[in-house]
Amino acid sequence: MKPDTSTPRILILGGSGFLGHSLYKELQPFFQVYGTFTGEDIGFQRNQAFITYDTTRDDLTSILELIEPDLVIVAHRSPYPQGIEAMKLLAHYCREHNAFLMFLSHIMVFDAVKKFPSYPGDRTISESQTGRYFIALEKIVQELPSQLYCIARLSMVLGFNAPIMQLIKQSIINRVPIDVFPNLIVSATTLTQVVRHIHYLINKRHVGVYHIASSNVMHHNDLIQEICHKLNIKDPKIKNVYHSNDDQYLALLSRADHWPDFLEFSIESVLESCTLSHISTPKTLLQIGLN
Repeated sequence: MKPDTSTPRILILGGSGFLGHSLYKELQPFFQVYGTFTGEDIGFQRNQAFITYDTTRDDLTSILELIEPDLVIVAHRSPYPQGIEAMKLLAHYCREHNAFLMFLSHIMVFDAVKKFPSYPGDRTISESQTGRYFIALEKIVQELPSQLYCIARLSMVLGFNAPIMQLIKQSIINRVPIDVFPNLIVSATTLTQVVRHIHYLINKRHVGVYHIASSNVMHHNDLIQEICHKLNIKDPKIKNVYHSNDDQYLALLSRADHWPDFLEFSIESVLESCTLSHISTPKTLLQIGLN
């Protein structure tokens, strides 16, 4: 059955994931939103707005033909080289149907830029496989007409189920040291900020490249120590990892005119927000590990 065409249709690739599902919940009251999922999750199988999709085996074309999306959000990381082919297919669909493509990219596209933070207009340069992969994906997106795409690069994302928070929790539970990088300077964001900023970009129909990141930076070891302090983790085991004798940046910043004041946020507010989400949850893995 074809979807209703009276409301803009959004397809979120990775709609069951850490970022994608939060975007689904944020956008669903305002748009006709569909998402993809992998695995055997019964909840998503029963939700008619979700379609099973695995980049390595499933046909994306049939999903696009079924949903006929006006906007596609790529919020998952597909394996190489299938992810490259999928992005080319999406770009072709958007060009042919005048649809909009939004790609959630990665801070690692700048992992070879070490002496200063990176801004949206800076040239991407990476020395890692992850970074080079995301650069290749960005280039495919940027071959579209400028009015048909938006790339939102994300700094380190903190929040309840964020990878870094899971790493800290597992380190406490297993009583193993937490790796910190004393010479690394980072920016950060939260899951809440990501979905708010993406919603804003969609509503305002902004195009081009944007960074979703705090307005200031912090040393990685200070960030981890502050998270542990706010979570009342006393004397956490820390392992200092040095890749250089000098400070190095892995940080995104935005131009002053990119975001309105109500979407500006500091790294201190990120820390407050991400740790409160754990403290206010009665039974987390972290609390179990501390018992």
